[in-house]
Amino acid sequence: MMAAQEVSQRKRPAAKLAEETRVELEKARAEVEAALARAKDEKRARLKAEEVLAEAQKALAAARAEVEGERQARVKIEQARAEAQRALAKARQAMGTEAENTELPPTALGEEEAERRVTFIVRLTVDERGQPRRTEVEHAQSCKKETFAGLDVQRLVAFMKACINPPDYPGTDNPPITSPRESRSPNARVP
Repeated sequence: MMAAQEVSQRKRPAAKLAEETRVELEKARAEVEAALARAKDEKRARLKAEEVLAEAQKALAAARAEVEGERQARVKIEQARAEAQRALAKARQAMGTEAENTELPPTALGEEEAERRVTFIVRLTVDERGQPRRTEVEHAQSCKKETFAGLDVQRLVAFMKACINPPDYPGTDNPPITSPRESRSPNARVP
């Protein structure tokens, strides 16, 4: 019996060793599987990031193309505007020369004849709430312009008065009496 116990004791460590080896192998297998799963997850995340990056680059290229198109359109608009301003200045100059060469019959200078029409173009830029942001005012006859922040009525009125009252007549509230050449005929229409 003793020999049987000895054999049984020897088998025990071998069985214990086999069990420990099996446990270690399972731990190692679990670690390998976890590492493989992490690697797959990282690969999927990298691929997804590359897809998102590619989409972002395409969107950026499209946005850049759109901005460039808008910039070119703005340049064309500015060129057309400058050309229109030059044409307007030439037309005004031609009208001024034509008016000087046209002799109108002399008329009695009544109250109506001393009046003159002065034209201003006022552009008011407002924000999304309707609050004034910028005011641009232009005297149509002289093409003088002034721009200021907000809606500054005092500056607007001062600019208009400065254009209406030329420096030859400072501080006068009444416009100068016009000569027969500058006056209108009773049949002439005011533009």
